[in-house]
Amino acid sequence: MSSMNQEPFVVAVVPVYNRLEKTLRFIKNFSYIKYLNKKIIIVDDNSTDGTAEIIRNKFPEVTVIDGSGDLWWSGGTNVAVKKALEDGADYVLTINDDCIMDENFLANMVNVAGEDNRYIVGCRLMFQDDTDRIWGLGATCYFRGWEMYQLNYGGMYWSKVKSELSDDRIMKVDTMPGNGVLISREVFERVGFYDEINMPQYHADTDFVSRAKNSGYTPVIAAESVIYNDIITAPLVQGLKALI
Repeated sequence: MSSMNQEPFVVAVVPVYNRLEKTLRFIKNFSYIKYLNKKIIIVDDNSTDGTAEIIRNKFPEVTVIDGSGDLWWSGGTNVAVKKALEDGADYVLTINDDCIMDENFLANMVNVAGEDNRYIVGCRLMFQDDTDRIWGLGATCYFRGWEMYQLNYGGMYWSKVKSELSDDRIMKVDTMPGNGVLISREVFERVGFYDEINMPQYHADTDFVSRAKNSGYTPVIAAESVIYNDIITAPLVQGLKALI
């Protein structure tokens, strides 16, 4: 944990599988951001592209945990979060390895988190190939048809949305996806972990933040913290059978 004169210790937790180039890009990008007291924990879920060995050789400062091959996002994230807490993290940052981060995104998130110890802090998620276009500013509980959550302002343009917001720095939301979310250790100690049984790959992130909100925490988006999302065009997992 951080001392009185030190910035909070942030541990980024990143489950990965067979995306070596993107994972290496993420590690390099994360090292360049303007926040010093940080580290990365990678959970490699039995990749076949040499991910774990290559990271250990190229980036010995990164903790790599070997998965069994059936952890999926939720199980891998839980393994990494538990290790982060053991290592003394003040905050855990859940984040995907295919994103590109603004160099000040983490410092801004920590500053916002420091304003209220009830905050769970998310990012402004933008498209990588259209950097003014919003992927999501948190999410709203939706529950219509097969949809559980709806991304806020998805597909709209930040240059237009910003002028319409009453507060363009901190936005309160219902919940948020797990890419770029800063969560204090207290939240995990009180709320628990991600639901890897019922939601192994999708929705465990938004479910966790919703549970935390029900326990008295406040999900917010730090709009000055920006991540550029690599948008996939099809689900990584097709059908329920793939999860069994």
